[in-house]
Amino acid sequence: MELISMILYGTATAIAFIIWALMLIDVIKSKHPKKIMWLLIIILLPLIGAVIYAIVVKLRKQEVTEEQVGEQPLEQQLSESIQPQTQEQVVEQIQQTIQI
Repeated sequence: MELISMILYGTATAIAFIIWALMLIDVIKSKHPKKIMWLLIIILLPLIGAVIYAIVVKLRKQEVTEEQVGEQPLEQQLSESIQPQTQEQVVEQIQQTIQI
């Protein structure tokens, strides 16, 4: 029983360290305007600071990216989603559409 608890504790500690290290590396590489503040938070509050950084900054980045995609002109969004096709493929699609 003691061995299992030691293994679980060691695993949890390793996971916490990995999360902390990844967020620390992300802050160092980022061009965030409050970089020094985030470095201090992550260093002084190791796991809690890393989790707060992940929630506040990383999720905000994801929201901004999604918003930017929505701001692209419709023509640009369509051109990115449409794959180039040969004339035969286009004719086949039209024929299939007409049959339906």
